[in-house]
Amino acid sequence: MTPLRPERVTTPVVVLGAGHDRLVAPPKELAATARAYHTTAQTLPAGHDMMLDTAWERAATAIETAITGHHARQ
Repeated sequence: MTPLRPERVTTPVVVLGAGHDRLVAPPKELAATARAYHTTAQTLPAGHDMMLDTAWERAATAIETAITGHHARQ
C-alpha cells in the first residue's frame, strides 16, 4: 500500500478496523494508522467488508458518532 501522508490531511480521520480482517488491517497496523492521524482506532466485530457484513449498522453508527461528535466540538 502507499505510505501514509498524515501531514497532508486537514480533516478529522476515523480509523475503523474489522476484528476478523487480518489481511488488510492487522491490529498493529490499525493502531499505527490511528497514531499517525492522532486518533484512536476502533475495532468492530466484523469481516473485511464491514459495510456489507451482518454488523454493518455498528460500522455506520461508529462513523455517524465520529461525525456528529466532531461537529459538536466545533
